[in-house]
Amino acid sequence: MKAAVIVSGLVATALGMAVEKRDGTCARQPAGTGPSVHIPDTPKMFRAYPVFTAAAVYASVLTKFTSVFTSINNSTQQTNYLGSTLLNDYDATQCGSFCEQTTGCAGFNLFFERDPSQDPNPVNCPNPASVTNIKCVAWGVPLTAAGATNSGQKRADFQVAIAGVSRPSSPLHPLRVRL
Repeated sequence: MKAAVIVSGLVATALGMAVEKRDGTCARQPAGTGPSVHIPDTPKMFRAYPVFTAAAVYASVLTKFTSVFTSINNSTQQTNYLGSTLLNDYDATQCGSFCEQTTGCAGFNLFFERDPSQDPNPVNCPNPASVTNIKCVAWGVPLTAAGATNSGQKRADFQVAIAGVSRPSSPLHPLRVRL
């Protein structure tokens, strides 16, 4: 997809055509998979929502994984992103299974993410109502607390936010020594 956009931009430039930046379309986005935080519907309230903190603190500990950190409002942002899936429940076991089934997975994040209900547009829908998604993200490198730097990003005036990051974990690997 990215290559197609780059190629179409290069073709347009070569032909002397103007290439315009595309803004959000205000199209309805999928309904969230997690609980709504609407009173008030702000990033600050989302990050402080006690249900998210409790879910992270009391999430089951998986015996095949080691805990790196618990209940912070930043997810991992490192190299070797392998993919993500939305979950219907805040389930560390299900997220761990996703990691185990993903080739090369060395760790995962489980968290709540505040996402826009519409594709934000600076003019017509700059800050739409939010939905909550429960995300499980697989990584191809062991996770570290220092790598937890993703607190969300702006989309027009809408602030994506992250909360309740539960035990970003790395599989327990036997010590390997090169001889």
